[in-house]
Amino acid sequence: MAVSQTQKHEKAPAALEGRLSAVSLFDLCQFLMLNRKTGNLTVRSGTRTAYFTFQDGQVMTALDDSLRDGEAVVLQAVQWSDGSFEFNPGPVAPDRRIEASTENLLLEAARQLDELRADPAMLAAEDDGPRVSRQESFRQTQEKAAELSDLFRSAVDSVEAQAQSLGWKENLYRILAAGEADRALVSASGRIHLVQSGLTTIYDGGSEHDVREWWDELWPRNEGSTTMRQTRIEGGRCLWAARQPAADGEWLVLTVPSPRVPGWEELGLTEDLAHSLAQMDDRALLIGAPSSALAHAALATWLGRRSRSFAEVGWVVEAWPRYDWSALPGKLATYPTSWLRQRGDLSRLADLSGANVLALRGIRSADALRDALELASDGLQVIIAVAGESLPQILRTLELRLGGTDAPNFLRQTIGAVWLVRPGPGPIGTPWQSGFLRSPEVDTRATRS
Repeated sequence: MAVSQTQKHEKAPAALEGRLSAVSLFDLCQFLMLNRKTGNLTVRSGTRTAYFTFQDGQVMTALDDSLRDGEAVVLQAVQWSDGSFEFNPGPVAPDRRIEASTENLLLEAARQLDELRADPAMLAAEDDGPRVSRQESFRQTQEKAAELSDLFRSAVDSVEAQAQSLGWKENLYRILAAGEADRALVSASGRIHLVQSGLTTIYDGGSEHDVREWWDELWPRNEGSTTMRQTRIEGGRCLWAARQPAADGEWLVLTVPSPRVPGWEELGLTEDLAHSLAQMDDRALLIGAPSSALAHAALATWLGRRSRSFAEVGWVVEAWPRYDWSALPGKLATYPTSWLRQRGDLSRLADLSGANVLALRGIRSADALRDALELASDGLQVIIAVAGESLPQILRTLELRLGGTDAPNFLRQTIGAVWLVRPGPGPIGTPWQSGFLRSPEVDTRATRS
């Protein structure tokens, strides 16, 4: 097959890319170090750019757009909180300009970040209670990595052996079903990307021809203007496919909802928090979290707990499902956002299904939000899960989407509680911290396990 000169010189997509607001450069460098990655890392924040090379997880060189190099570039860049990064694996030049080990370099970066956190203004904004420094968190992660290294290698060998025994499509289904990726993006030209917690990686699947044929199987040409559809795959599982336009052509967004909904206790959430939230059945509950994945998990956790008390009948309105709601008692299922066409669609859905609960996740339509909150004022249990950094930001976003001078009062009347969920200060796996409010005007009461 002939390849044009343009195609030959096109830049290959990065194997790992994302936003610094989702994954900090400190955590990214720690990931590359622990996984002994080799390649080139480019980080951009506003007009600033920094370039790094890694060899077996060690930072070899660091250079910024002002032609400064060395450890100072790393220590400055890890403080950037907004921007983007991309990592391209592959061989790098053997010369090493940074003599310090990456572990010591990150420990020094952690010390400087701790000093920034110690600023009185930042301390006043944080909850009372014990705080774990970045240095201590880094040491704990290193110790845990050493303890689990043998188990990790054994697990990797097992997964690789399993993947080799499966076809590329079956292995992709397994990855999605196991929650190893939030979703897969499939282009009509034959590329597959995996998205997990804001990070995008390339999936090495079948040939471009095979992937294009698979696209046609997933989305037959006679589907017309439909924007989302379901397909049954191996084991009776359900694969969701949604069409998503992009600059380089249309992509399919694929998810395989997991039947395992995270449990209340395993996330470190407390009984008094559950009791408080249960008192808000007559008004809407707003769940806020720093990331979409956290907001989704918190929503699933709460729905799972409610369903153990009484079987729910209702819908979760979301762009793509991560959990199989039918695994819970009652009748609860995904209703795609693409099916909401006009004002009043949610009300009609609730009336036709006899729903007693309606959950919205990542909804951007002002009409849908207004409908949901009006349903809450009429007695329907409504739960809205959104991603945002703080309570004021979440409420301000809702006010802007709803519009009108009465939006603040309308929110106060219809939102009975705001539940803020965020990761704890320690390594991954520590209990989450949750704040609970009876109304947006009352100070947060922290609830910890």
